[in-house]
Amino acid sequence: MSTAENNTIVTDSKPLIIKRTFDAPVETMWRSFSEPDLAQNRWGPIGFTTPSAEIDFREGGKYVFCMRGADGKNIYSTGVYREIVPSGNVYIRRSRWQD
Repeated sequence: MSTAENNTIVTDSKPLIIKRTFDAPVETMWRSFSEPDLAQNRWGPIGFTTPSAEIDFREGGKYVFCMRGADGKNIYSTGVYREIVPSGNVYIRRSRWQD
C-alpha cells in the first residue's frame, strides 16, 4: 500500500514543504518518525549512516539526528516539533550543523 508522508520545514521566511511517497503502511511510517531505532534506519541521504537519534515526539519536543558521511564527518539535524497530526502530518522547525 502506498502512503504519503508530508514534512513541512519552516524557515524564518517561508515554509518548505517536502512530500514523499513510501510503499509501506501508514503505521510503519509513523513509527519511523516517533521511534529512534526506526528513525536511524531511514534518516539521511544515500551513503550516510545515522549513528544516533534522539526523539521527544510531542508538540514542543525536540529531535537530534547525527548523520555520518563516508568521509567520517558528522552532520547534525535538529528541530522542534511544531504540530503533530497522528498518522498524518508532522510540522517541524529545523536546523543543521556540522562537527
